[in-house]
Amino acid sequence: MSKRLPHIISNNKIIKNAGVYAIIAPFFLLFFIFYVLPFFMSITTAFTNYNMATETLHFSWFGNFRTLINYSDFKEALFNTLGIAVLTLVTGFFLTVLFAWLIGFMPAFFRYFFIFALFIPFFTSNLPITWRFIFDEFISVEITPFLKILFIKIWLSFGLGFIALVMGMRRIPRELFDAAKLDGTGNRVRELFYIILPAIKPQLLFMVFMQIILAFGLNDADLSAGGYGEIFIFETLPAQIYKYGAEYFEMGRASAASVFLFAFAGFVYFEIRYFFGRWKTE
Repeated sequence: MSKRLPHIISNNKIIKNAGVYAIIAPFFLLFFIFYVLPFFMSITTAFTNYNMATETLHFSWFGNFRTLINYSDFKEALFNTLGIAVLTLVTGFFLTVLFAWLIGFMPAFFRYFFIFALFIPFFTSNLPITWRFIFDEFISVEITPFLKILFIKIWLSFGLGFIALVMGMRRIPRELFDAAKLDGTGNRVRELFYIILPAIKPQLLFMVFMQIILAFGLNDADLSAGGYGEIFIFETLPAQIYKYGAEYFEMGRASAASVFLFAFAGFVYFEIRYFFGRWKTE
């Protein structure tokens, strides 16, 4: 046994890659502290009536969930969230794929210019102020909060997912297109459906994942609909979570609504992933 121990240690992948694990350890530590731990704390809090104002904490088990289901405002917010999410995902998906495909036909200067222009939403700051100014000063037609949120969420969907699609398309071997031309199927549209899209399935799935986070989250699009005070003119589930937690300090109810939202978004993601798994690439 003692003779085999050095051999086992030398073949241990963790020990051999200790330097790599040491480099990524700080990220995973911070990810656990700021993402994983709050996630499980939120699930636990959902089964309590914890209120930050009164500092009361008692287990109510499924009381928060029953209360939310019986709220008409919650049902309206759930329906609105579903409508925005579906329209954002479908429209954002097709527009992102379309623009990423069309950019490949442009000269280098224009290609990089449009990539930069469409990537701006990922790192733009003070977006609510900018869009409120645009809606108030330059658009004379009355636009409902629903259309405002939908428009900005679609615009925000051009981000990391868009860059991933562009890079994925550029990495497709040129031999595939040459072979398609020899087979008589070198039409641009046929290339898109039979070569490009099957080849970038991982990037498409990543893009959908990022767009789901955008569609179901409380972000700049919701704030741009009129500022913090006007979020609640158009009820969405993320806005209700914000209202329960930040205004009423009912952290138990806010956590229960968060669990609903997480389950809802997770269901949509796994349904889309199931579709991608059944998508034949031959």
